[in-house]
Amino acid sequence: MQRLAGTPACLAHAAIPIIGVVTTAGESATDMKNWTISSMLTLALSLAANAAVAQGLPDLQRQAEDALTDGQADQTIALAQNILVNDPDSYAALFLMALAQSELGQFRQAAISAGQAFGATRSPDEKVQAARLAASTRFRMQQFTRAEWWLRRAANNARTDEEFSNIRREFQNIRQNNPLSVWVNFSAAPSDNINNGSEDEFFQLEGLPFLFSLPPDQRALSGIEYAGDVQLSYRLIDGPRQRTSIGAYAYGRTFSLSKDTQDKVPDLKGSDFALALIDLSVTHERLIFDQVGPSSVALNVGTSRYSGKPLWDYWKVTLRQGFGLGDYGTFSLLASFQDQTARLDSQRDTEIIELTGRYAKSLANGDQLQLSLTGRLNDTSDVETTYEEYQASIDYNIDQPVFGADWAFNGGVGHVNYDEFTLSLDGRRDNYVSLGGTVTFSEISYFGFSPSLSITAKRTESDVSQFTSSQVQGRLGIQSNF
Repeated sequence: MQRLAGTPACLAHAAIPIIGVVTTAGESATDMKNWTISSMLTLALSLAANAAVAQGLPDLQRQAEDALTDGQADQTIALAQNILVNDPDSYAALFLMALAQSELGQFRQAAISAGQAFGATRSPDEKVQAARLAASTRFRMQQFTRAEWWLRRAANNARTDEEFSNIRREFQNIRQNNPLSVWVNFSAAPSDNINNGSEDEFFQLEGLPFLFSLPPDQRALSGIEYAGDVQLSYRLIDGPRQRTSIGAYAYGRTFSLSKDTQDKVPDLKGSDFALALIDLSVTHERLIFDQVGPSSVALNVGTSRYSGKPLWDYWKVTLRQGFGLGDYGTFSLLASFQDQTARLDSQRDTEIIELTGRYAKSLANGDQLQLSLTGRLNDTSDVETTYEEYQASIDYNIDQPVFGADWAFNGGVGHVNYDEFTLSLDGRRDNYVSLGGTVTFSEISYFGFSPSLSITAKRTESDVSQFTSSQVQGRLGIQSNF
């Protein structure tokens, strides 16, 4: 196997993993570290097999490689330092030094040297190896999040599907051992109905023979939604039969209005529909019954703001029980109670009771299917804002890429019932249907993230005409490949 002059011989073994792949549930973080050390030593010993291709290398570099092969890591460091005196940006010297420091257990110094090697080269192959080495040393210092970041940098330089798959498996192993999980999402979503307004210009009160005109701000308004959210989760306890985690979630959205909307409602601003939410949680999962799946209880507390003003303070308790169905998939039952305290005079204190059954199955071709049924009671101090809602939904994810992209589809139907409603003599009933799909362009990747496009459409038919509405929305976002 040939390599470019000036490149350490170990790079000819790019297929050797720097972070071992753990697939057995019982393997611990310590097992993974031992596997990693063994892998690194194998990587160093592989230099001897490449001595024949070292003819064109400077003497000092060849000596440094030989010293590492012979287990003389201290000598490798000294020789690499001599190279760096004359060539401070020598990738080969920095990478060999990082390997030697790692073998001596000097993981912090090894991480720094690997990072310097990453910055010293423009070769994608060399950047991948330096980033993976930096990730390995950070992992062995239990700096899991920094290790994940280095693997994202490695993925950003991967040139083959096999190389990217190896990096993704290493990333997933680190995530299994990392008590901290971070999810970040941003999106922009053009919509023809940002306010869920009526599609009709006029409405009729039951029993009256004439029509009323709807205010412009209650009709469907178009614009673009800009949204982002950050979710953090930290495992406090992680045992074979139980897990306790704390979490934090922040969400924000605002809008820009189309020219048509600005012409219809000149005084309206996109920030008038802005929403912000902060949520803190603690979740405990436990395998109580061996014959069924895990049980969990979660407590959430949070607050929200709408149009820059306080909207709700709330707390929520959720119980979940999973059931394994063998080859038939899994089933979970969720029950929750949420208490919302209104912070705006236009709102009412609300109690929400929700029950959901969810069935999931991996099909023979690898595709993922999920079916959900949900019942919800929204109970307020005002009978006219109290309603019941029933919903059924389906999600389908295609396992294999189609036209170089990943595809997912969803659909749902629902019914909302108000026993009493101001604008009707016998309450209000809404029926709705929604369809959507998301395509993720996984072949376009930057730091392990790929662009995605979602299209959703929703149609609501109400027996109170001003609540009949339609919405079509496109959403541009980013998704992690890991």
